[in-house]
Amino acid sequence: TVANEMLPHLLSMSNFWTEERSIDRNTFLKEIFRDTRYLVGNDVKLGIRDFSIEFAGYQRADDMYNLIRSLNEEYIKETGSKLIDAVEFQFPLFLPDLMGKDSAMNPVNFTDLQNYSKMMNKFRENIKRYHDIGVEVQITEFFVAQNEQVPPLLRAKIYYDIAKICAQEKVPLFFYRNHDSTIKYFAYPTNQKDIYLRNSNFEQT
Repeated sequence: TVANEMLPHLLSMSNFWTEERSIDRNTFLKEIFRDTRYLVGNDVKLGIRDFSIEFAGYQRADDMYNLIRSLNEEYIKETGSKLIDAVEFQFPLFLPDLMGKDSAMNPVNFTDLQNYSKMMNKFRENIKRYHDIGVEVQITEFFVAQNEQVPPLLRAKIYYDIAKICAQEKVPLFFYRNHDSTIKYFAYPTNQKDIYLRNSNFEQT
């Protein structure tokens, strides 16, 4: 069971709960997760999914981590068990991010080699800090936008390095939508070493 995109939205998008219903997001999340946990017990995993939360040190990523940590710490003190079991990263990388321009989605410069290494380390750091507090991580919608201005080798390197980190950290990884009118899914099972290519029917190819 997953709560989807609960952080305030970016660009022109509004946040339904905080802007249209005047409900504090953290209060709403705490109550809805507590009610759900009461109904389903501890056998069902509960999680939160959002975008642009991949790199430790960036505001949205830190906001999500701090939110989950605080909700869990409070619930553990009361019950001895976690409230939220998992976090899911939607992970879109668009042209502005790849070419080093400012972007509200992911203000990341991948064209500078030194910064590239830094960002990959930030991605791994983000995964590890969730694991350190007992929260699972999944990458649900990773894609690198296909564009003529994006060097193919850069796109390939990003795909390879992200997949490698996920494999090393035992993080399930789904690649999604290359923006070239095709949809492909890739899945990494945590209990195996190989990364399997799967089609849109989730059949191994």
